[in-house]
Amino acid sequence: MSDRSRNGDDLNRQSTEEDLIRLQATTLLYYLHESNPANGLIRDKTNPSASWT
Repeated sequence: MSDRSRNGDDLNRQSTEEDLIRLQATTLLYYLHESNPANGLIRDKTNPSASWT
């Protein structure tokens, strides 16, 4: 782990194009993974005990 990550500077830096692309991709993958094909609902929790209904 770098010193930047330990002292919080990484949280205050400007987002890069790579950061934004990664965020878009992981967001899309979340919705694809957590959608219920039977009713089209999306889980708003990834807790295994969360209901699909």
